[in-house]
Amino acid sequence: MGEEEQYPVELYVYDLSNGLARGLSQQLTGRQFDAIYHTSIVVHNIEWFYGQGIANAAPGRTHHGSPIEQIPLGTTSIDRDTIKEIIGHLSDTYTAQAYHLLNFNCNTFSNELSNILVGQNIPERITNLPQDFLSTPFGQMMAPQIDAMFRGPAQQPAMGAGPSAPANPAAAGILNHVAQSAYKHPPQQSSQNGNKQPTFQRISTVSQLKTVTQNTPCAVVLFTAPETCPPCRVLQPIFEEVTDKYVSARDGRNIAFAVVDSSPLSAGLMSERKIHATPTLQFFVHGSQIDEVKGAPGRQKLEDSIESTLWQVYRPHPHSKLAGPESRVPSQAILFKNAPNYTAAVAKLDEALSTYKAKSFDEKADLQEARAALVKTLVASLKDARALNEEEVDKSAKAIETLLGKIDISKVFPAVDFLRVAILDPSFCAKLASRRKAVVSALLDKVRETMEQGATMRATLLTTYRFIGNALASDSIAPLLKGEALMPLLVFGLLHDDANVRGGAVSATFNLALDVSRRRRGSTFVRTDGSTADVDAGLRTDEEVELVCALLESAEKEADEEKLHRSSAALNLLLYLSPSWNASLGSLMDVLEAGPKLRTKAAGLAKQAAGDVEARKKREDVKALLETCAKLCEAQPPS
Repeated sequence: MGEEEQYPVELYVYDLSNGLARGLSQQLTGRQFDAIYHTSIVVHNIEWFYGQGIANAAPGRTHHGSPIEQIPLGTTSIDRDTIKEIIGHLSDTYTAQAYHLLNFNCNTFSNELSNILVGQNIPERITNLPQDFLSTPFGQMMAPQIDAMFRGPAQQPAMGAGPSAPANPAAAGILNHVAQSAYKHPPQQSSQNGNKQPTFQRISTVSQLKTVTQNTPCAVVLFTAPETCPPCRVLQPIFEEVTDKYVSARDGRNIAFAVVDSSPLSAGLMSERKIHATPTLQFFVHGSQIDEVKGAPGRQKLEDSIESTLWQVYRPHPHSKLAGPESRVPSQAILFKNAPNYTAAVAKLDEALSTYKAKSFDEKADLQEARAALVKTLVASLKDARALNEEEVDKSAKAIETLLGKIDISKVFPAVDFLRVAILDPSFCAKLASRRKAVVSALLDKVRETMEQGATMRATLLTTYRFIGNALASDSIAPLLKGEALMPLLVFGLLHDDANVRGGAVSATFNLALDVSRRRRGSTFVRTDGSTADVDAGLRTDEEVELVCALLESAEKEADEEKLHRSSAALNLLLYLSPSWNASLGSLMDVLEAGPKLRTKAAGLAKQAAGDVEARKKREDVKALLETCAKLCEAQPPS
């Protein structure tokens, strides 16, 4: 029986004070605190953390910014699905209501999950911080105010009866900043166990209000006092249902919702906003208030006010009334699964090594060691259909990096082909992404540097595009390709003279377009100012323009119907609901007369000889795709 597979577990450490603790703690407390720690656990390329319930994100992509430390905790044999089940059980304990900045916080959760996964605690300097803080006179003074922040509404003291704010404004600033950062809801995220999380933030300070209204194009803030105000209690469920509707819509419109409960902590904010009665709703666009509604509006009036606010920033996309590409375009990525002749491929590597003139004995020894590592680990595992462990993945990737760093890539391209087959295995991808991601960028950079060297690069280009196609179909590897080398490589391949190279490039481009289209799905609105900040565009505007132009030229010139089918499908996916349409892409399609050109191409297909049933069907599919692309290019904003 083989050894159980092991997965790395890391502790991500953040500073909730953003450096304020390091600079002011000695002055305020008499002790030096380098940070106010927030932690999370990263395993299987997912970051798990606790605030308003348990949530997750891609590593380093939470609302806390970049970690100040990444601490390896060890490895675990627990697989991804089992960890999700464990998180589901923990969610019953780690609820939003249970959170307390000092007594039951993110570090409590990280410590428990660390014990489950690797059998050890997180560092004591992190878990002991609350008690260290409370042992200072300043900590004892602040404790009642911190405690008040994390009571439920029924426990809040009446207005004016709470603890007084600290005299030192720096202390209040640190406290409010830390509490907000620790507890605020990560936008548009949900826990893996499916529990519904709030779609609004609870805020209590002027600085928190500025964050909400200035970091989001549109915002709605409800000032309420549910404990003493009957209309507030009537409005609350309506407000929650409406916020859930808009946040879950994900239609390309970015709007934030916040609730301010009347309490001693929010008195300054309510005074600053001139709130004399509750409930009151204020509506903001780019940080400036544009409307106010006093009293408890009905659902329709609330939604009308929200739509009026959103209309200041967003308009329906010109494609919003057109059918999406789902019914016309393949929904699965194109994968290159064929295994190479491993014996011949290794012989090709050996030939390259034998003709390479090493500069020293050590260099020659390094190359021979890399060759041996590659053949004994990666090639052997591919032949035997055996999964590699992390150390073997590391050795294989390092060997490929060594070969690429010394020898012309056109002579060692079989190593790229080995990697192309290996990344068909999701477990290999996950290990490569977490352990040796640099090999991917090194490979693409090498090919980009040498791609114009003529016929000697044909086999390398063909292998590289097949690798890129497989990589873009992997959730773990695809993000590693988003660098400066990818777009020039795809454009070069789409317009290449060699039909096979074009075929590899257009297939890889289709996989990229498929991923981009999935990210944009449902985003039927665009900003009036042309900004794409509210949509996961998948590509920068300049990248999208470059790729669309290359696909348009490729489609116009391509004679092979299979390649034309893939290029027109990719063009369809990139054009539909493009967030860059109003800003640049739509007008560019007009200038290039893209619509008429695509219709001319479609008409030419209709005149071709009939062929067999399969050929006629393929031709009709391609013709329909070209005509659909033409409609997208000529679309006007809905009236």
